[in-house]
Amino acid sequence: MKILLIDDEVITRKGLLNSIDWKALKIHQVLEAEDGVQGLELARIHSPEIVLTDIRMPRMDGVTFAERIRKFLPNTSIIFMSGYSDKDYLRAAIRLKAISYVEKPINNQEVIAAVSEAVRYHEMMERNQYSEYLRQQENSSQLTLALTRPLGANRANVLELIRELYLPFDANTCFSILMLSAIPPFASLDDDKLTPVLSDLKDKCRKKSCGCIYALKYDSVLVFCLYGETIRDRTFIMKLADFLKERITPLCSFFLSVGSSVRGIERVYESYNQAAILMQGSFFCDYNSILSEQNTFSTDTGYMEQEYVHFSELISRLDNEGAKQTAVSLYEYLRESHSLLPSAVKDLYFKLFIAIEQAYRIRMISCMDDSEPLWDRILSCNTLKELHEMLIAELTLLNEKTSVSSQESSPVTLMKDYIYKNYSNASLSVKSISDYACLSVAYACTVFKTETGKTLNQYLTEYRMGKAKQLLLDPRIRVSDISSRIGYLDGGYFSKSFKKATGLSPTEYREKLLA
Repeated sequence: MKILLIDDEVITRKGLLNSIDWKALKIHQVLEAEDGVQGLELARIHSPEIVLTDIRMPRMDGVTFAERIRKFLPNTSIIFMSGYSDKDYLRAAIRLKAISYVEKPINNQEVIAAVSEAVRYHEMMERNQYSEYLRQQENSSQLTLALTRPLGANRANVLELIRELYLPFDANTCFSILMLSAIPPFASLDDDKLTPVLSDLKDKCRKKSCGCIYALKYDSVLVFCLYGETIRDRTFIMKLADFLKERITPLCSFFLSVGSSVRGIERVYESYNQAAILMQGSFFCDYNSILSEQNTFSTDTGYMEQEYVHFSELISRLDNEGAKQTAVSLYEYLRESHSLLPSAVKDLYFKLFIAIEQAYRIRMISCMDDSEPLWDRILSCNTLKELHEMLIAELTLLNEKTSVSSQESSPVTLMKDYIYKNYSNASLSVKSISDYACLSVAYACTVFKTETGKTLNQYLTEYRMGKAKQLLLDPRIRVSDISSRIGYLDGGYFSKSFKKATGLSPTEYREKLLA
């Protein structure tokens, strides 16, 4: 705290300054003035919490000084000093709500007692002010969240919160919702960095004759409710969004969505719903984007399924480059569409990753990185771009590993290629594979086992089981149809073979995947 000593007698001022342990009284700065005029100048600059002033001084006496300082520092504690203890000065001290009155000659213990009382008063006032601030913030947060839902039965509570916060809401008040989603969540950010941003936003609104209340929704979303006549101006709202973007960018990655302008508290939830829908589309955008009104097109799920099947076929035929081009085309298509839910896109990419995983197994090379479960890796992607980059990285790695393992002889390559193209044929056999490679059955089996470590039958079965896993990802395909698609005429034999390979029946495997 700061204290201002005002007395035209230098000896009195210096005596007080040097004879009292101010730090022990929680006073960390002592200011001096020789009269009320100089005291007012210092008070305007330093805003002292406590003033210890003489009453009788030249140019401006203590009573006049106290009357004037009350106009701009109403909560400053005033302690009068005077050698004249007449009733007029005592009445002035009472009228000006002086904290105490010390008679001259000065007794240090009386000054210490008076200053200690003033310090306690300010500490209590600060606690009360902070408690009131927290209460106001809590009410503000409750109101913001309440306005993001249809009022309905909650109307009375909303109106009570508006009354307690003294907000100037009426039927003509305009509103707009801004939604800020942070990555990582706000809980991991330093409050000392975030608080000034929120304070500056409110100040910026205030200067433009509008207001702002806000609330934390979940751990990672801040909802701002802007209100006032200027909110009708979309340009002004976007300037506020740009301001937030500029201030939040150094702190974290984020997405910021802007709801429409509406009139009346009954329609605030409409603006919130629009901001929430736009936020869903953040998955298709880059980090730190501002999401406002945008055009979307209806996504053709048939096209997506077609591209997935095409990708799977290319990857199974060792055409890594073709698979990569298909993945890029699919990404470009999805990036322009905000009509899909992120979960649907992640499901699609999960199937693409499974196809790559199967390609590793088919080629008998070390599989994808399994230090973290595949689905967890996919879920950790906050944007389509991250998901796509992860897929391309896996394709690149597959290509590198395939190049290293391409030391196989041409007969083995021929036999694998024949299996890729004919696995769905129920008549596919070791003899037909051997004939395609122009080898005897015995020699073909020996060469294949020597170079791959597996028999032709083992390899064919594993390839078909891998294809079955891909097909089981699509709940629209019946298990009985899957068996025929991968070359099994007997559905029971297929189920038995699948359970032997995976430990689960086809139905159990599908339920586990889609759970």
